[in-house]
Amino acid sequence: MPRNSIPPAIRFWRFVWKTETCWVWTGGYYVDGYGMFGISKGASPVRAHRFSWELYNGISPGKLYVCHLCDNPACVRPDHLFLGTQGANLADMIAKKRMPRGQNRAWAKFTTEQISELRSAYRSGVNQYELAKRYGVEQTTVSAIIRRKTWRHIT
Repeated sequence: MPRNSIPPAIRFWRFVWKTETCWVWTGGYYVDGYGMFGISKGASPVRAHRFSWELYNGISPGKLYVCHLCDNPACVRPDHLFLGTQGANLADMIAKKRMPRGQNRAWAKFTTEQISELRSAYRSGVNQYELAKRYGVEQTTVSAIIRRKTWRHIT
């Protein structure tokens, strides 16, 4: 079936990996680690988490930012997303001691459940590059987690 004949909402969910915590975007990514989704042929792609928020809430966020409660830019889980101004988003970043994606790609935060899920997926045969894409981090970050250079206390 041609891509254009499948409704965007159905195509969108084909690229979502639902974990116990975040729903991770597995499609294409922007350089800053946020997912990208092409709504229609010829149109500019949109950020996957914005599309998810709009799909779930039925209205456009307009000029507001769609922010993450979980701080995982790859997450598209609607109840992990909220609207805010640029100032509120920056204040949240500062309060949580995060850096913008472009400045330090290794800052991504994981939960203990995500670390367990990542290691389990690796043991099941998912390669490090796919895991890096799922979690919005570099492959070297995934390698450090798998080799227990980081997050040693999690099984």
